[in-house]
Amino acid sequence: MMTDYVDAYYPRDGDVKRDIEVQDFASEVSDEGRISKVMLRGFPATIDTKEQLIDTFTQIIWLMTGQHASVNYPMIDYITYVPNTPLKLYDSERVHNTTFGPERLPNRGQAAVSL
Repeated sequence: MMTDYVDAYYPRDGDVKRDIEVQDFASEVSDEGRISKVMLRGFPATIDTKEQLIDTFTQIIWLMTGQHASVNYPMIDYITYVPNTPLKLYDSERVHNTTFGPERLPNRGQAAVSL
């Protein structure tokens, strides 16, 4: 699928190398590029071939879809349990300011409302 997409826009490897937007993107993301705003280690400073462009697209799409889902969706049970991730902590005279205690967590009523 990705190969068909790249082939539709870039008939030859040289077309990829001459695409200013693709090259500026690679330079901006790479830690070795001339623009280097993001500085992602290991990302190529230039994308010279169709195969390299296909690999780059494939990795980006995988990271934003499959890997994101497999890593983050199982966390929903943990995240929705309010004591694990309360939306708010409360000041309590029973707990010294430099320590944390369960008294700072919301009570059941407050926790139910935050869901």
